[in-house]
Amino acid sequence: MVVTGATGNIGRALVRLLAGMGEQVTAVARHITEADCRRRGGARASRPAR
Repeated sequence: MVVTGATGNIGRALVRLLAGMGEQVTAVARHITEADCRRRGGARASRPAR
């Protein structure tokens, strides 16, 4: 599952919820790191292509 805007208010909660349910989540945001994703439940980080 891909969540865009993963560092926003809704995206952050959605990533945690989905990862907590065992879904494989890719978190997409302009400013995101792997460490951010680990704190959000284990999602994989991705930045949009420029």
